[in-house]
Amino acid sequence: MKAVYFILISIYCSALICCTDNPVAGGAGGETTNGISGIIHDESGRPVANARIRLRSKDYLPDVPGLAKTSASSVDTKTNSNGYFEINKLGTGEYRVEASVGDNLADLMQVSFDTPDIKKEINGTLAKTATVSGQIAPELLKGSETWVQVYGSERVAQADLSGNFSLVLPEGLFSFSIVSKDTEQNSEDLDSIEVLSGDTVQLGVLQAGATINVYPSLSGQVLNQNSQAASGMVVRIIPATFNPAKDNLPTSMITRTDANGVYRINGIETGTYRVEVFDLVNVLSAAVNNVIVSSKKNTSETCTIQQPGSIQMNIPGDFTGTGGYIYLPGTGSYTQFNATDISLGYIMLTGVPAGIYQTIFYLSSKDTDGIKLIEEVITVSPDVTTIVPKP
Repeated sequence: MKAVYFILISIYCSALICCTDNPVAGGAGGETTNGISGIIHDESGRPVANARIRLRSKDYLPDVPGLAKTSASSVDTKTNSNGYFEINKLGTGEYRVEASVGDNLADLMQVSFDTPDIKKEINGTLAKTATVSGQIAPELLKGSETWVQVYGSERVAQADLSGNFSLVLPEGLFSFSIVSKDTEQNSEDLDSIEVLSGDTVQLGVLQAGATINVYPSLSGQVLNQNSQAASGMVVRIIPATFNPAKDNLPTSMITRTDANGVYRINGIETGTYRVEVFDLVNVLSAAVNNVIVSSKKNTSETCTIQQPGSIQMNIPGDFTGTGGYIYLPGTGSYTQFNATDISLGYIMLTGVPAGIYQTIFYLSSKDTDGIKLIEEVITVSPDVTTIVPKP
């Protein structure tokens, strides 16, 4: 009977011990008497077996081929069948602990020890990683190879000859170092950026001593009138200052929905935008106003396509022009009119996505500035002509 108890206790204890590639590591400083343990879960709350655990001190930099290796602390291990991991013999200091399964799921945790003989529990939940891309300024491309290193992790990317690079990162706050082969002493440390789970983030050009500009993405889903995914829709992301009568929308701000009705445009500057969607086959549309894109997070908007409406603007009797354009600022809606239209006493603006509009502008030619004609709430309903009184 005692032998049976011994076997059961041995099995129970082995279930709590994780397999460690490097079970002993010197800490960031002080005696190596601290330790951490925890359980890694998936998004459903279930323990994750064989998740990779990487502990790195905050000042750790990943190795780059041909350059001297870092002397900062590192420990690698994996979770056991119960999702449990444990790392001991750590010194005082600040650490980052990354749990991951493959390239697409990860969690970044932080822990610090101010005194020795401390045991801490840190549990993690795996989530989708983010993709961060950018370009290194030409003056920092100093050697035969240039790399972007992420402090406190094994994340590193080599830039191409033009300085372009891409990194996959878990959610968290990251600092970077740019180092070139053959010129290691001229490495550049850059500001920190924050990324969220599932982000696709475009950075501005990375320059020495400059703040990193973060350009997030704008995405969403388009549904048809049966609440099903609408694929192949043309999506236009329009700045609030856009003048459709004279400005050209960059092709980078135009895309189509995929088979799931999903659209995404990456690398958008912060600001206020309007999302316009068009079904060119069935002549349907949708719009979302006042979409705010910030540097802190990606933005997602969902809309449903429907019949567009029209605006009839009556022309005042004292109008002296011979033609020109009327347009809705910050949208894609405008029309050109001439003396024949003026003789009818009104101008029609057709194919306008249903929604609420605030102003109508007049432009005598594309070489002039717009003049505000109407400033009032104009509601455009599907398949309805809204009549605007004379300004």
